[in-house]
Amino acid sequence: VAAGRSKLHIMSQSQKALEGRLASCNLDVSLIYMLGNILSSVSIVLVNKFVLREFHFGTTLTFFHFVVTFIGLLICASFGLFEVKKIPIVRLLPLCFSFLGFVVLNNLSIQYNSVGFYQTMKISITPTVCFIEFVFRGKKFSNKVKASLAVVCLGIGLATVNDFRMNAVGAVYGVTSVIVTSFYQIWSGSYQHELGVNAMQLLFYQVPISMFLILVTIPIFDVWLNKAAIPLWDFEWNVNIVLLIFTSCALSFFVNVTIFLVIGRTSAVTYNVASHFKTISVLAGGVIFFGDSLAPRTFVGICICLGGIFYYSYLKLQEQKEQKKKSAPLPLTPESQAAGGSSRV
Repeated sequence: VAAGRSKLHIMSQSQKALEGRLASCNLDVSLIYMLGNILSSVSIVLVNKFVLREFHFGTTLTFFHFVVTFIGLLICASFGLFEVKKIPIVRLLPLCFSFLGFVVLNNLSIQYNSVGFYQTMKISITPTVCFIEFVFRGKKFSNKVKASLAVVCLGIGLATVNDFRMNAVGAVYGVTSVIVTSFYQIWSGSYQHELGVNAMQLLFYQVPISMFLILVTIPIFDVWLNKAAIPLWDFEWNVNIVLLIFTSCALSFFVNVTIFLVIGRTSAVTYNVASHFKTISVLAGGVIFFGDSLAPRTFVGICICLGGIFYYSYLKLQEQKEQKKKSAPLPLTPESQAAGGSSRV
């Protein structure tokens, strides 16, 4: 038994070992995770465009995503990529219910609001996260960081917001979805630190609970409120749609894992900035792969947003350099060397 535990402990260090190897090669681990999240997120959006042309059941698709993500986590655990750590289920309920609220309220916001208002609500998640971090966690942001975030939000607004129409019911759903999503993103990182777990260990428990909660909502969103020409149970499956859904599900595993990896190593604010870059990438992908038109206003917005993202990235790099300088050991002076020698004697 002791030998088995020892082997499991050694295998559970594989993620730390991988991060150590990346760092030894002068590769920024956070940047690697962020690039993985951006690539998988942009890919899944483009794949889902094909899926949802034929399969008009978004909540069911989300359920499939979580089933495959959990299977992927089981496989990773069996190969020792992470050690399953016991976590009290009660502690995870706020995180799981905030995820459910994120999915449900986003669906309602899309249904009751114009695309422009929905995009505006998505953009407002960034300042909302900053506000919550400041009020509840005492985290302060420099004026330069605030300015860079304002430029990012302005640019993404110009690029994505066209028709801005709102109504009372839609506004309630939109504002509530922003608040719930902001807490979900913040908790995705804070729970890792508070519970002493890594991204995969936290997801291992959160995914099956969220999977069950999503399953409960399928009759509401994919049956009762769905306006598809055919009901879910009459959908005609074919090889093409099965392969597309499987591809979407496989990508969702990487999306779900890298979200927690990015937020765990950086912050919910940095993840939001990366999300805006993903939106820009999706717009570019639409032009390249789907022949979407690119209006001058959209192009200007993309340029402004990219400028803000690059400025924010520069500021964070400067912060990292300052932190490394503060944490670096002080150079030895002749006096300190002499003192050290005398103490050894």
